[in-house]
Amino acid sequence: MLYRRADGGKGGKVYYAAFWNKDTQSYEKARSTGQTAKAYADEQARKWFEEGVPGGSGDALYDYLAGFWAVDGAYAKLNALRGRQLSAEYLLSMRSAVDKYVLPYLEKKKLRGLPVTRVTAAHLEGLVLHLSESTELGARRINSIRQAVSVPLSEARRLGKIKHNPMTEVLKLKETKPSREILSLQEARRILSGPWPDERLRLINMLAAATGMRMGECRGLQRADIMRNNGDCEIQVRHNWQDGEGLKQPKWGSIRRVPLPSRIAGSLLELAAANPWGNEFVFYGNRRDLPISKRSVDEAFNETVRGLGISEEERRRRGLTFHSWRHWYESYLRGRIPDHALQQLTRHQSERMLEHYSHITVEQRKAVAELGEKLF
Repeated sequence: MLYRRADGGKGGKVYYAAFWNKDTQSYEKARSTGQTAKAYADEQARKWFEEGVPGGSGDALYDYLAGFWAVDGAYAKLNALRGRQLSAEYLLSMRSAVDKYVLPYLEKKKLRGLPVTRVTAAHLEGLVLHLSESTELGARRINSIRQAVSVPLSEARRLGKIKHNPMTEVLKLKETKPSREILSLQEARRILSGPWPDERLRLINMLAAATGMRMGECRGLQRADIMRNNGDCEIQVRHNWQDGEGLKQPKWGSIRRVPLPSRIAGSLLELAAANPWGNEFVFYGNRRDLPISKRSVDEAFNETVRGLGISEEERRRRGLTFHSWRHWYESYLRGRIPDHALQQLTRHQSERMLEHYSHITVEQRKAVAELGEKLF
């Protein structure tokens, strides 16, 4: 709305602009356009509508997003107090998405001053379209960037700053599920038989193949987590190493016991005893306070796979990574033990409800152990 007022500048000749706020169902405080000609005042008002009023009331989207994903920010702190600890890796990923893609876009489109209260689905659709046309990002990454904006807007709605999250009107892009093949039994045996540049690298791959443990769970393995009782061996999976955070519980709190072939258990205990730092890490690192690095594990796996004659292009096409051991473990055991028992061993989040009424039996644990002994 444009209007003049008697007490305004230049004897009431200056036009003022007031914008309608659909959340409060009222006009925001009027601002002087500094223009006495209606056409120029209208042009200024339209510019403010698109870019935001400099120094205007309310949070600017740019500033709000820039601080939202901070590790020590209010959102992270309040989630932690409510028992929903957000990982530093997740916070860093979201903050990186905002810093690298969203904020530069707002700058480019001269939307740095756009208030959160005036963000529309059209603004956000423009962001998604820009990312899909001007970058080489895939649909999955663009959807992740979308989430980095949607969550803050959803939080603003929850706190009453806005009445509607406009991102709910912006649909996700269709994702193509990446190809993932598992190793054949022959390939797995050839990989595990080496050669490996370091005994730690060979054993961490054997552990993942024999237990389906995640990378962080393998890296965080402690000497006391390896248990032997009357010839039976198992891993108490209760630790998970996350770079930037340190030792935590396994993902989704999935503490569990997993049978372990006795040969691997013995080798792991020997490795732990050789730890030069004297700490509890089985897969010790090059520093006293760190386990073996994720990068060294990934690079060694990829190099060993290439040693089988599998090109880098084929490895990528098949989706073969260290995490493939978890898929391989599940696929190898599927059908050999009941599904609920396999779910107890792997603990996928989507299957956690089965834990309330299904329990893996002693006989099933022995069956898993026997299969592992035959394989390794």
